[in-house]
Amino acid sequence: MTTIVYDHKAQQIAVDSRATSGSMINSECFIKWIQDGDDFWFICGAVCDSERLIQHIKAVDPDKPKWDIECTAFLVSAGAVYQCFVTSDGDPCKSRLTYSEAIGSGAAFALAALDHGKSALDAVAYAATRDTGTGGEIQVFDINTMWFIDG
Repeated sequence: MTTIVYDHKAQQIAVDSRATSGSMINSECFIKWIQDGDDFWFICGAVCDSERLIQHIKAVDPDKPKWDIECTAFLVSAGAVYQCFVTSDGDPCKSRLTYSEAIGSGAAFALAALDHGKSALDAVAYAATRDTGTGGEIQVFDINTMWFIDG
């Protein structure tokens, strides 16, 4: 699947670039982020659902349809980081993060690495040593500058 980690203290998000399908590696250079105006979305899960997740979270219609979406994301907007997903009832959920968090199949490994003082980059690199769904190049996004930095 993937590993995306948000380091609240350093204000950085790191993301791997491995794309898988079942037990097969499809790509080691897949881009798992979308720029939408001034916002950045870091998405894991079903690639085909990424645009629908963004549309569902951004919609203001209280009668919007309930969708079954199999992905989750970190949204960086106006200097804040949110975790976004769709509940099992099909309702969109957007929650501001005030602590470090990780999503994807390597999330537990990445959070443990952060707990032991590793950077976001090192946390995803560590997850890649334990999680077969994590790998490839790791990109690090700096929330303060709203752009990617060299690892």
